[in-house]
Amino acid sequence: MLAGGAVAAAAGIAFGLTTVLGDGSGEAPAPPAAPSTRSAAPAAVVDLSARTLSLGGREVPVSSGKAGHPTRTGRMTVVAKYRTKRLDSASVGLGEQYDVTLPWVVELRADDGSVNYLVAMTYAEGAPGVRDATRGWIGLRRADAAWVYGRLRPGAVVSVQG
Repeated sequence: MLAGGAVAAAAGIAFGLTTVLGDGSGEAPAPPAAPSTRSAAPAAVVDLSARTLSLGGREVPVSSGKAGHPTRTGRMTVVAKYRTKRLDSASVGLGEQYDVTLPWVVELRADDGSVNYLVAMTYAEGAPGVRDATRGWIGLRRADAAWVYGRLRPGAVVSVQG
């Protein structure tokens, strides 16, 4: 009886390790598909013409892209958040126009795969709500960016309009 219990325990451990570690084939389970923004209600709405972002009953000022570098509009999904992130213009095909590290960065992705960001505009705190001063991303004051960062979760939908 004791030997039978040991065999059952060994089989259970082997099954558990195969389930957790895989079967040795080298194939990892496919990651879940990114949520489509087509049907989800937006958690936040950015109105570029009014220079505002609405979230959780609160409205905060934003700055968007300057002439020649417009902010993309449409429905986007929060795919990542970074306490700080280096953003350089070479990564988006703008040569060497900028290379900055900014705090409270929320990465957004549209259904077509394009990427944009909500960022703290530490280099132009007075711009949000007053003038457009980015290279296409959505800029917020530092305190507002920290607040938004704390409330938006990966998978949330942000609608950018205007």
